[in-house]
Amino acid sequence: MRTYTRISTAVLASGILACPLSAWTQDTGVQPVVQVGIRTLNADGSRGRDAGITRVVKPGEKASGYLHAGRIEDPDGQLCSMRAADTTGRELNALDRRGLDAALYVWKVTTTSVVLEAGRQTIDLEWARFDRASTTATVSRKSRLTLADGQTHALDLVHGTAAAPCLTPAVILEVTALTQEAPALADTVLRYDMWLVRHDGSGRKETRHVVLSGLQGRAPAFDFPPMFAPVPRLQDDQYDFRVATRISGTVRGRLTQEGQVSLELETHRSNRLERIPATALTLPPRSAGGRKMLTGALGEAIEIQLPPAAGSSSSPASERDLREVRERASAVNRLEAPPRGMPPADEPVLIRNGRLTVNYPAFFEGERLSVIVQVRKADAGSEQPALR
Repeated sequence: MRTYTRISTAVLASGILACPLSAWTQDTGVQPVVQVGIRTLNADGSRGRDAGITRVVKPGEKASGYLHAGRIEDPDGQLCSMRAADTTGRELNALDRRGLDAALYVWKVTTTSVVLEAGRQTIDLEWARFDRASTTATVSRKSRLTLADGQTHALDLVHGTAAAPCLTPAVILEVTALTQEAPALADTVLRYDMWLVRHDGSGRKETRHVVLSGLQGRAPAFDFPPMFAPVPRLQDDQYDFRVATRISGTVRGRLTQEGQVSLELETHRSNRLERIPATALTLPPRSAGGRKMLTGALGEAIEIQLPPAAGSSSSPASERDLREVRERASAVNRLEAPPRGMPPADEPVLIRNGRLTVNYPAFFEGERLSVIVQVRKADAGSEQPALR
């Protein structure tokens, strides 16, 4: 089993782990793609019609085009009609011009792919919107974006009406970073066996297991069943508490030309202070996440150690404390938070001012939490892997 070193907090915060562009694209045969599009947002919140421009690009390559929605002669600003025209390397033709001249809203968009690195694409973007056949831009922007594979970024939004027949109250302008898989590998289905393993400070081991599958280059989501840790009782009338740890995320695999697998793992950790049994007073989870890219052999079990827990959570410690909190809230300005104070860093659990606080770094001291991933081709047979 290969064990990778712990992902540092600084790297997790940046979300980027360096991987040379040439190695990543040549090994997997993947090509960067930029998609610029408009889509309608229906009155019920669902996704409606869309139009867009999708291009395979190279670093430094510039692409341009026009997108338009609605027609000036349509009543009440309806946004039913839409069209896109890729003008990269060519002039507008007569059909393009007629459509743009009659459009209610027109966007001119120019993108320049800067770099594809570690599964993320950096794009220079310049766009402008023209309303009701105006020759002067109503709004324009220049920006540089770094997007993960499959990530969409909203640029602009215009409102119409929800009147019949199209029921389209809004149109959104978006840019999406995509990738094109190597043709020889695009239809490969990969199976991911994943384990969540926790070694606590006393040496006890606990595991969770999930199985996923998907086309190479896709990113199926995983969500491990939670792991629970009891909270000690510090006073006789204290509620029963536990901390639930949930690990979720996505995993994306691609076969390399050499037959290995390039793996991109994104994880999110949430620690939640829960009453037993759970009630509406349960506090929301505190989440942290990060990305890791690595390469291994098919069938190899690769372990990625997750960073230590951070932050804290608190809740009224007992029914009596809960009543006192409510009485204070009714007696003072509700905008004032009840006094809590900062818990000492070395105290895993304490009660102060009627609130029980769990300090996660101290509470999980000695914990080792890791995710183990094993990737196989889905058609490689029915052998079931086992975690040792």
